[in-house]
Amino acid sequence: MNKAIKLDSSVNWQRLEAHKSFEFFILNINEDSKSIEFLVRLKKGEALFQRSFISHHTQILKGKHCTHYNDGAIKEVEETGSYKISLPSDVPEAVSSGVGETVVLYRFGKVVGPLYQVFDEQYNVIETFDLVRFQELHKAQLV
Repeated sequence: MNKAIKLDSSVNWQRLEAHKSFEFFILNINEDSKSIEFLVRLKKGEALFQRSFISHHTQILKGKHCTHYNDGAIKEVEETGSYKISLPSDVPEAVSSGVGETVVLYRFGKVVGPLYQVFDEQYNVIETFDLVRFQELHKAQLV
């Protein structure tokens, strides 16, 4: 992507049909370095159940990003501007937007195999993402 974007109505947010609250926008896929950068937007009161298979970087671009324990209690709150390197996890986690809309930048590097999963509220897998799946979604986004 060679143009600047603003986090306003000009972003063409995409959705997975099976998970209406998971809105994303793929910024870049570098096939040489096998890296992916994408945005995730959660609207007020929405939760996302996710798991990452590889280490990744996140930066909170807008709002608060809340991570929850399995019982729903808040484990961590990251404010706008927060930057974090997260390790892979065997256990899905719930994240939410807190009191308003949240936009998170995800950066995955050296992608080989599955890298990210999205679940429903009962922790059934909705989608498993790998480089090929992100390429398909990116191609559809450009149409």
